Amino acid sequence: MSPRAWDLTRPADSEKQTNFSGVPVTIIHCSLPYGPFDPDSYAPNGLYHTPAGYYDVYRASFEVDGVEYDITADRLELEEVIKVTASTISCLTKEEVIVGKACGLPLREAAQ
Repeated sequence: MSPRAWDLTRPADSEKQTNFSGVPVTIIHCSLPYGPFDPDSYAPNGLYHTPAGYYDVYRASFEVDGVEYDITADRLELEEVIKVTASTISCLTKEEVIVGKACGLPLREAAQ
């Protein structure tokens, strides 16, 4: 899905540009409502009834060897999306991918 198509179908709440071992990666986040919806009240934006809650959707976009990749993840934590993206890039480049604070992304310290 092109970045433009993402913008039309899911409004981005945040966008972060970083790189995993030299591969530029864009991570986009949006929060989508889920039901049941309260028929007697409206969400703060006024577009729909108040939802039961919200779930996260992340999209990681990158390019390796001239091929564009998009990974879309519903209901995963950011850390899991980072791990999947790093693993995919590692398989494509045949190099170990380092992520974490050096890339500007908030990963919790691994348990020793």
